[in-house]
Amino acid sequence: MRRGYTLLEIVVVIATVSVLVALAIPVAIRKIAEARDARARADVTRLSAAVLGFIKDTGRNPDRKNASGSQTFDLLRSTSDATKDPIDPSGLIATLSANAGDLNDQLVRNTYSYPNWSGPYVQEISLDAFGRNYLVYTKGFHSATTGSVVWIISAGQNQKIETGEADTKTSGDDIGLIFDVRR
Repeated sequence: MRRGYTLLEIVVVIATVSVLVALAIPVAIRKIAEARDARARADVTRLSAAVLGFIKDTGRNPDRKNASGSQTFDLLRSTSDATKDPIDPSGLIATLSANAGDLNDQLVRNTYSYPNWSGPYVQEISLDAFGRNYLVYTKGFHSATTGSVVWIISAGQNQKIETGEADTKTSGDDIGLIFDVRR
């Protein structure tokens, strides 16, 4: 004759499963975060290689706003959707947004008729691993200030841009590369 499980046996099994789940969840969350960071780092490296390839081929910076190059962007986004920009506690991105463009128009499509453009330099660029735009701060390319910087950044886990306009290294959990474009 078969008998059922006792209440004590059921409680022991439930407790054991609960402990295993409680141990597994933080590990899984940490691994997901590490994977997102790794993807963002790889994407930033890929974008920087694309920007450098673009500059090598065209002899120009990827910041044109018109075909003649007489107008330039201060900021390029990985998509044209400004609502996907990172959180901006300093107000820098909000200030630059008035003069912002789509990075795909420079590196994927030759929208502004660069001579010697040999792209596409990357496949279509989209959002970072955290659901926000990658940002390329291009104002340093055409700034009159010596020691200007250009950066390519993902805002990281907290989705906030913490790197400043003149910073020479990323701040907070921002993931990016910064180029010193001294003249």
